[in-house]
Amino acid sequence: MPIVKKDKKLSEDKPTLVNFILDESGSMHGFRTQTISGFNEYVNSLKAEAKNKVEMTLTQFQSNNVNIVYSNKNICRVPELTDETYKPYDMTPLYDAIGNTITKTESKKNIEKYSVLFVIMTDGVENSSQEYTRESIFKMIEEKKKQGWVFTFLGANQDSYAEGMKMGIRHTMDFDQILTAKAMHKAASSTMTFMSRASTGKTYTKDENFFDDKK
Repeated sequence: MPIVKKDKKLSEDKPTLVNFILDESGSMHGFRTQTISGFNEYVNSLKAEAKNKVEMTLTQFQSNNVNIVYSNKNICRVPELTDETYKPYDMTPLYDAIGNTITKTESKKNIEKYSVLFVIMTDGVENSSQEYTRESIFKMIEEKKKQGWVFTFLGANQDSYAEGMKMGIRHTMDFDQILTAKAMHKAASSTMTFMSRASTGKTYTKDENFFDDKK
């Protein structure tokens, strides 16, 4: 397993909270093995490099269930995905997954002490949300961006920029599901860069993309 090159010294007093929102709808079934491997690549890279500097929340979603699997778990204690814990099925309530995770994150005590990052990974478009609309999610994301939260969108086999911008997310990356592990290694590297930037108070300009790895 490749190891992400260690970035600059990370902040001693401002940990990162990664909110990973993972599509578990039926269309992901054909690439179930690649998705499990890619997610584990991301987590293990952060374990190797970030240690106690990262907490993680995982939301898995399909129309039968939007499930916040765990919340604010130290990265060192995050379990790998397996065939038993990732079973793609049914449709894609993307907006509900994002809205519920934002609401859960807002409720965390002392959330302002964290650098907050959302990583949204899906191969489909919204088609079954009941609680939230595109408009309400766009508004929520815009409000949180003003507080310094960063939202990223990884779109498999689609125009991720177009889909992300519908929700106000401009940090996007297209990827082929066959190459999911490679995409997640890139996402882990970019997460480390995000942490390094956050430790110095540096934000992203309108011309920068999270996945460019620019300091």
